[in-house]
Amino acid sequence: MVEKEIKNFTKKLDKRLKLISLNPKLFPKTDMKKNVRKSVLTKHTVIYYLFNEVSVMILALFDPRRHSSKLKL
Repeated sequence: MVEKEIKNFTKKLDKRLKLISLNPKLFPKTDMKKNVRKSVLTKHTVIYYLFNEVSVMILALFDPRRHSSKLKL
């Protein structure tokens, strides 16, 4: 059962990362830091990232149930 969940999460993450790489402006900017964007992957996982003309940098995979002060961007 755990392996299936891991496989599903990995598949979902891969799809989202491809989507972000193709269209990095698709997801909203955060209020935390300038130019950092956030994509909600699951109810327990949020992807924080930023980008420029040549690359996308994943800053964090964060559990939103934790207090945002724990997030170091």
